[in-house]
Amino acid sequence: ESYRAAPWCCLVPDCPTSCRTSALMDEQDGDGAGSAGRTSPVQFYASSRCPYAQRAWIGLEEKGVEYQWVEVDLYRKSSNDSGEKSHGRWLLPLEEIRKRYPEFVACSPRGQLPALDNGGERVYDSSVLLEYVHEVFSGPPLLPTAPYSRAQVRLWSKHVDQHVVPNYDRLLAAHDPETRALAREDLLQALS
Repeated sequence: ESYRAAPWCCLVPDCPTSCRTSALMDEQDGDGAGSAGRTSPVQFYASSRCPYAQRAWIGLEEKGVEYQWVEVDLYRKSSNDSGEKSHGRWLLPLEEIRKRYPEFVACSPRGQLPALDNGGERVYDSSVLLEYVHEVFSGPPLLPTAPYSRAQVRLWSKHVDQHVVPNYDRLLAAHDPETRALAREDLLQALS
C-alpha cells in the first residue's frame, strides 16, 4: 500500500486548511514518514532539513506521485569529553551511511540526498530527480513547455544552488552572533 507524505501544514495540529492529503495524518506516525511496514514502489530518500530534498518533495507532491518517504539522517551529533551534547553536527562517513541505510546508498552511491527509487530505477541529485519526475509521472508539468522558459527555470535553480542554499546552511549552522549576522547578510544579498 502506498501513500503520499503530508505537507508541512498538515503536520500542524488543528491546521485551518483542508489539504488534499490531510486524511493521511491518522495513518502516519507524525513525522511524515508513515507507519512502519508500509511500502510503495516509489521510495523517496530525504531529510526534512535538506533544502534539496524539500525541492524534490514539492515536485513529487505537485505531480501527485504516491511514494514512501524514507527519512535519512546523514549526521552525527557531537558530544564533549563528559558525554554532554555539544553544538556540532558532522557528516557520517560513507561506510557508516551504507551500514545504516543500504537501500539509500544503493540509490545514491555517494550518499547524497535526495534520492528516488522507482521500482528499481534509481535517481539522485535534486535537479536530475525533478526532471525524471517531470518526464516519468503523469500530472501537472514541473517545467514550462517553451525552451527559453525552461532555461530560465534552470538558471534560477542554479542560482539558488550556488548562492542561496550555501548561505542558508551557514545561517542555520551559525552558533555565534557575528557568524550568524554575516551569513544572514550574505543570504539577503543572494536573494536580492
